Formats: sequence, C-alpha cells, structure tokens
Amino acid sequence: MINKIAHVGIKVNDLEAAVRFYTQVLGLTERGRREIPASGLKIALIGIGDSELELLQYPEPGAATGEGVVSHIALAVDDIEAVLAKVKASRAVLRDQTPRTIFGGTRIAFFSGPSGESLELYQK
Repeated sequence: MINKIAHVGIKVNDLEAAVRFYTQVLGLTERGRREIPASGLKIALIGIGDSELELLQYPEPGAATGEGVVSHIALAVDDIEAVLAKVKASRAVLRDQTPRTIFGGTRIAFFSGPSGESLELYQK
C-alpha cells in the first residue's frame, strides 16, 4: 500500500545555493545531508511538513539544466516487496529488480511509470 509521497528529488547545479534558497527564501528547514562517494552524488534533505524535497547535485556539470530537473518521486510504502511484485507484474521498466538498502536500513527500488517518469518505492 502506498501511504504518501515520501520525497521529490530535484536535480540542482549548486547544492549550497539551492539549500540557501529553500531555507532562507522559502523558510523551509534543512533536515540533513548525505553523500554517495562512489558516484559523487551530494544530497540535501529539505522538510515540507512530513515530506521532503531531496536536492541532488550530480558530479557532471550542467546536469540540472533544461527539462527534467525533477529527478524522481518517491512513494512511501509499508511492504516494498509486495508493491515491487505488482510493479513487475505490470511489465513496467525496472531500474532495480530487487530492493536495495541505503542509509542505515532504508530500502528503495526505482522503476519507470508509463510515460517514462522515474518513480521510487521507499520503505524506512
């Protein structure tokens, strides 16, 4: 069962500038930062109620320009295995055949929606 949108991932060119905008201009709260050293991806989490914006700075310059700056939409689930099985049965394009574990126990799996939109199943 899908409970809510957990977060929306937004590609940014300059993580520091983006964090300043969302916190100082919009008055939102930074909830934390993460980095994936193997890929060079830097992440800042910005709170909006009980959801988050996940600001993503990729190592390649200019990755956030033009269309497609929304990286993905994460859907919070109770049972990632059950929901992923339904997604597989629908013949959706899967980026992750099985859930992977990140950041101390969070389980995720990415797939594409019918129009190619990137969706993430997210179980904490």
